[in-house]
Amino acid sequence: KKIMDAYGPGSHGGTYMGNPVACAAANATLKVFEEEGLLENVQENGSAMKGMIKEVVDTYLPGGDVRGEGYMIGIEFRDESGAPCAEAGRFVRQHALDNSVLFYGLSGWYGNCMRVMPPLIAGEQECLTIVSALE
Repeated sequence: KKIMDAYGPGSHGGTYMGNPVACAAANATLKVFEEEGLLENVQENGSAMKGMIKEVVDTYLPGGDVRGEGYMIGIEFRDESGAPCAEAGRFVRQHALDNSVLFYGLSGWYGNCMRVMPPLIAGEQECLTIVSALE
């Protein structure tokens, strides 16, 4: 009440600015991140998963690229000449789906990029499942 009363009438005009319920939810979320070690999990497993995905891409798609941090990884599909290759992306995405792993749709200027974004609670086994679905 003391904080909210500090604003004079008309001085606080956003529905998202300082909303006490939203702030409490954000604090609770940060507490869960800390207690469950989610950030450390994402950093450790994300780095390992990115490396494994890079190995798969280098083996099967020598013109492709893998980039990103943590659990937000992008795969750019290119052919051996370096030209964008949406067809390869569609094939890999369908192959993964056939193996029970769902990826976001392809994006990027040429429709040749696929995002790999598991939930923050994904552990080592889920990351291995993702990589296996790409092979």
